[in-house]
Amino acid sequence: MNKTIAIVNSKIFTEGAVLAGQVIIVDEGKIIAVQSEIPVDAGIIDLKGWNLAAGFIDIQINGGQKYYFTQKPDEETLHDICDSSL
Repeated sequence: MNKTIAIVNSKIFTEGAVLAGQVIIVDEGKIIAVQSEIPVDAGIIDLKGWNLAAGFIDIQINGGQKYYFTQKPDEETLHDICDSSL
């Protein structure tokens, strides 16, 4: 089974540039290269022009102003979380 994947046909957003016409090479679940050529033996994932960017935003919520949900997982903590986002 082939473990090398080429992710093609996307606009790649990096820290310092937006790349077009590049291929992301993934081997055994890890990005190993960004290059212009598709390896001959790679499986292909076509993103059909979609944008691709790293997940720079952490959307996990741990708690509100008074309580942490991991320490006090109850309705009062949920209200605290909701009230603190207003």
